[in-house]
Amino acid sequence: MTLSTEELFKLGLKYVGFDEMRQDRQNLSDKSKTRRFRAHYGVGSAAIKALMDDLEQQGESVSVKKLFMAICWLKLYEIEEALAGRWGWNEKTCRDAIQEYLKRIRKLKAQKIRLDNLPPNTKFLGLDTIHVRSEEFTCDPSKNQGLVWEEKSLNETANGRLKNFKVVRESFRHGKGDVDGKLGKIKLAFEAAAVLVEYDIENGHSLFEV
Repeated sequence: MTLSTEELFKLGLKYVGFDEMRQDRQNLSDKSKTRRFRAHYGVGSAAIKALMDDLEQQGESVSVKKLFMAICWLKLYEIEEALAGRWGWNEKTCRDAIQEYLKRIRKLKAQKIRLDNLPPNTKFLGLDTIHVRSEEFTCDPSKNQGLVWEEKSLNETANGRLKNFKVVRESFRHGKGDVDGKLGKIKLAFEAAAVLVEYDIENGHSLFEV
């Protein structure tokens, strides 16, 4: 199904409770609608449109609603019972769909997040660190493993975009208690959020907006 950026914008708002009547109110500005959209998805509809186009090129169909749910989960990091109420599926369906679409989004990481297009005279590259909090791990004391997972970003502005997603900012609840299981879930969520930020940067929401 091919949808325009504007159609995705309206559909995304509808999914989170803003039906056509509420969207069409004359006293509601486009800026307010955009704030509502970003408050639930963290990126703009142009970024989601570009993401959908690339996902469809992977050769698999895209469920628009499930994709929106996965993006909304990254932004709001709701528990499964809240997801079931908002999106109309049971908890397992929500959980499985989110994991599926996070993996599909992460597959685009190598395509979207690259450092090979830097100016040829670049000598130094500053890197910042993001700390992702997590609930307690079950650790093997015989292994030298840390409890803080870190990921690098090019600058504080990009970090701020990532921290806009609650799944990055709040204590991470998902994954098995062992380090490998939980870190894998954290890495999947973080990298999916990073890909979304890159799509947003490339589609009208640059890092240094005037």
